[in-house]
Amino acid sequence: MFSGVEQLAYSVKKLLLDSGFPEEHFYIKIEGHQIKVLFDKREAVDYFKGDFDCSHLASSHIFRYLKDGKRHCAIIF
Repeated sequence: MFSGVEQLAYSVKKLLLDSGFPEEHFYIKIEGHQIKVLFDKREAVDYFKGDFDCSHLASSHIFRYLKDGKRHCAIIF
């Protein structure tokens, strides 16, 4: 059985794949009670945010942008 954060990670991965992102273009990390999706480009985060905002996840989760070294991250909690 999945915990809440693992279920969120599964839903985020499904949304990314449904949005057309190949699996090699993102990396998902679970950090505490949040999901961090790492991308190489800021444009990928911006594109994903548009799809996130239109998804069922937007009604119960928060999306934030974070730059982490060379990576651009979508933080979802």
